[in-house]
Amino acid sequence: MSTTNTTYGVAIPSVPADLIVPLEKMNELNPVVLRRQDGSVYQMDWYRVYTSNQELTNWIIEHFPIEVELVEYVVSDRGIFMHTDLGRDCAYNYLIDAGGINIVTEFYNTDQIQLLDSIEYQTNKWYKLNVGTPHQVVGTQTRPRFLISVTPKAGITYRF
Repeated sequence: MSTTNTTYGVAIPSVPADLIVPLEKMNELNPVVLRRQDGSVYQMDWYRVYTSNQELTNWIIEHFPIEVELVEYVVSDRGIFMHTDLGRDCAYNYLIDAGGINIVTEFYNTDQIQLLDSIEYQTNKWYKLNVGTPHQVVGTQTRPRFLISVTPKAGITYRF
């Protein structure tokens, strides 16, 4: 999958569709308040994170080879700017809807100049991402990007 240790496909079964809360119902849930390291709140109405429903969380805990800290839904109405994830270096993502065609995640070196990888993730597959590496989501998005993101238990070291 990746030649630069940014992404790996992982052998975890596809999530049963009946466990996934439909995108149309996300607006009935309260989004997670996203905070910077200094405690200030991100104001991004185009990017929302929701805590997973218990049925999905239970299924993931049962099928994952790691201890799970968080299971969340992520909805993004447009591409995501260059960043590294706060509070985690590793994420397991499951793309439900890419949000368009030719939507790719680009990974860059630490100074955010050299492109290391450009990956178009497939839907309904699990990927392990090195989210401590600068990355962004680019492409022509025509609808919300919708995915499940799993954060491994804190304090465990994951090698890429």
